[in-house]
Amino acid sequence: MIREVKPEVDRDSVLAGAQFADAFRVTVADAKLDARDAAERIFSRSPRWVRRV
Repeated sequence: MIREVKPEVDRDSVLAGAQFADAFRVTVADAKLDARDAAERIFSRSPRWVRRV
């Protein structure tokens, strides 16, 4: 499940010049999954359509 949430950040100091900021919260089944492991899972593989060149 993916839900949009209001970013809890000072947009002007972190994203100077940005006209918007968004954030999303994802519920996952693996309670032990941390941000690093999630990023490794996401970026360690390319979608099949990327390889079909």
